[in-house]
Amino acid sequence: EVSLKIFYPQQTLKDLQESSRKIFIEHDYLPFSLKPNSEDIHITKEFDTNIKINSRGFRNQEFSLEKDTNITRIMVFGDSFTLGHGVEEDETYSAFLEDMFGKERVEVINAGYKAAMSPDSYYLFLKNEISKYKPDIVIFGIWVGNDLTDIDDNEWLEVDDKGLPLNIESKLYYLDESNRLRNKNFIDDGSLYRTVGNFLWKYSQTYNLIRNKFSFLLIKVRKSVQDDFDCIY
Repeated sequence: EVSLKIFYPQQTLKDLQESSRKIFIEHDYLPFSLKPNSEDIHITKEFDTNIKINSRGFRNQEFSLEKDTNITRIMVFGDSFTLGHGVEEDETYSAFLEDMFGKERVEVINAGYKAAMSPDSYYLFLKNEISKYKPDIVIFGIWVGNDLTDIDDNEWLEVDDKGLPLNIESKLYYLDESNRLRNKNFIDDGSLYRTVGNFLWKYSQTYNLIRNKFSFLLIKVRKSVQDDFDCIY
């Protein structure tokens, strides 16, 4: 354990939890949203970035609801890539888009994670709140790896007469007391298996080394299954 910690450190569950961003907030009809006026430093082995959420709950510079008639307003939806996982605010693709056209011509609002992380939650946000922001163009940033299938992690508590969602709750995530997203699958249910497993995953370098290597082998074994999955897209 000591040797691994010094010479070949593994990323434990404790590391993942502590690096999770404290920028989320519960929402009345979405699984979660971004907490206005929140700020955090996102630190992992790969990067160290600042995340600041403005007073309207966007990772964006402050902006007025009243849109300048001479400016085209674009709102970009998505989850981690859109928010800017691992990059500073001015390095997000929404910031690059605004720079390409010039701020005097185009205003881009980064709505990454503002409407949670799946197409059904984006739809509900658009239906209920988009009118106040008056965008001329809406862009959805989708990564085919999971952004579409994330909808499977949600439960529609209420639907309208067309069967479309009115209220969405996540079956997978919850918010802890520090405004971090947490996975419900890792809640300790009191069983010996879960208690011991979570403890080792959270603290043990050896366990995480074996776990990571085994996961890599499992991916190779399941390659044919993954190929079929990829065909969906």
